[in-house]
Amino acid sequence: MGIEKHNQDGQTFKEWMKAVDRRIASVCGLSSMDLADICYWDMWNDDCPATEAANEALENEGFPF
Repeated sequence: MGIEKHNQDGQTFKEWMKAVDRRIASVCGLSSMDLADICYWDMWNDDCPATEAANEALENEGFPF
């Protein structure tokens, strides 16, 4: 078993996605699986904050911010 990679906030991709989903759920009661696909992996790898990624996913679906 290898060492898991962490972003600059110390989160694994799985932990970061949980934070993304918490933000999405707090806005609309859905999860990232309910929205159109965006490249979450690249966003995590580029150290994008989870809240910013969630907001981008929501904006792509027409939620105003």
